[in-house]
Amino acid sequence: MSRASAVRAFELSLIYGTLALAAAAAWSLDIPELWYAVALFFAVDTLLVLWYMPVRCASDGGIYKLCTPVRCLEVRVVEIFGEVAGGRTIPTTPRGASCWGWPLPTTQFLSCRDWLYFSTPHCGGRWMRIRGEVEGRQKEVWLCGCR
Repeated sequence: MSRASAVRAFELSLIYGTLALAAAAAWSLDIPELWYAVALFFAVDTLLVLWYMPVRCASDGGIYKLCTPVRCLEVRVVEIFGEVAGGRTIPTTPRGASCWGWPLPTTQFLSCRDWLYFSTPHCGGRWMRIRGEVEGRQKEVWLCGCR
């Protein structure tokens, strides 16, 4: 099994494994209301996985495309700072920043006010640090696993 497959299996089992436990509890306790809650959480989790789970990253002439299963975000390179060795997790963490996205320790897709972090299962620990334009706003972008 490749590392990318192992990462995906871990992430999805982490998310859906907890739902499977809740479904088993609902079935064994025979509580219909709990079934509805499990179904609702399953639907919400599936939407979050499809919207935020990093799948691939590719560069094409100064534009990086950061993709999830259902969307791609374009980052136009303004300035390249270079590579940073930091392992498979984010080498730096923004202090006092509120971030949203996919914060798992195996892959990241976090958007903060002035930063964007994106890594795919192919991340080998070398992070590319750039300043880029994301949706009309300049951010410091950290990328890992881009091919």
